[in-house]
Amino acid sequence: MNTPAVNRLHLIGKLMDDLHGQLNQVYSLEEEFAEKRQFNETVDMVGKAQSSITRVRDAIGKKGGKSVAKGYK
Repeated sequence: MNTPAVNRLHLIGKLMDDLHGQLNQVYSLEEEFAEKRQFNETVDMVGKAQSSITRVRDAIGKKGGKSVAKGYK
């Protein structure tokens, strides 16, 4: 049985994974942009956001200790 903290971290991880996936949808919207420059800027921002999400997830796993990381992943 996981502790409430591990359960919360697991939920946060799931939400972050969902957000990461939702951000991928921007690639299917290329034709919706009036200018290629706008699309490229948006893709750049999405890449930065996804990179940040990955770093946060990794940091939580490392800083949380073995029992937290086990339940978190």
